[in-house]
Amino acid sequence: MKRVNLYLNDEILLDIDKEAKKQNISRSNLIRKILREYVKNRSEDRLSNRFDRLQTELKREIKKQAERISKLTVKAALYSIATRAELNSLLYDTADDKEEAERQIEAAWKFAVEQLKKDEWL
Repeated sequence: MKRVNLYLNDEILLDIDKEAKKQNISRSNLIRKILREYVKNRSEDRLSNRFDRLQTELKREIKKQAERISKLTVKAALYSIATRAELNSLLYDTADDKEEAERQIEAAWKFAVEQLKKDEWL
């Protein structure tokens, strides 16, 4: 243990002596205890502040990614609609009649849904 000299005014020293007597410990032990508690609290405060900052950053990143997913979902839906329209047009153009085209369209979309379920997309 290292020796440290402190200069304290009379009022603080009187308060320290009263508290040390109340706790039945020496003045030096009380000062060590106070300093230890102060350092511990400062460390906990820094950790708490860092945790709060990380939590704020994480919430911001989650919101950012949620917005990105929303945009991608809309984009995927638009591509799906466009693809379906193109497929319908192609099947109507190549089918012998309208009913045949509609049967092919229904079969194509049924197959697509089954594939998505198989690949665990739905």
